[in-house]
Amino acid sequence: MPTAYKDRAMRSQLGDWAHRSNFACIGWKFFYLDNGYVGVGPDALIYGDACCVLFGAKVPFIIRRCGSYYRLVGEYYVHVIIDGETIGMWNRNKIFGGRI
Repeated sequence: MPTAYKDRAMRSQLGDWAHRSNFACIGWKFFYLDNGYVGVGPDALIYGDACCVLFGAKVPFIIRRCGSYYRLVGEYYVHVIIDGETIGMWNRNKIFGGRI
């Protein structure tokens, strides 16, 4: 197959993937934590929000300081904290967390 056809097919596949991933991520946006991790969270998150894992919760959360209390912004996803890995990190005194 000539290179021009391969390039066109690849662009078509990439465009299809980009369209599908954008559709799947409606209401979500990507973010970087100050510790270098990359995640995806709710559209409402802003710079300075904090990521936390609440004991007993099934998902991690983003919280925002509002005066003397914190407000729940929503859940988020960062690959390193799946499957209970954060509890192991906590037990080894390697606390996971970060600010957006």
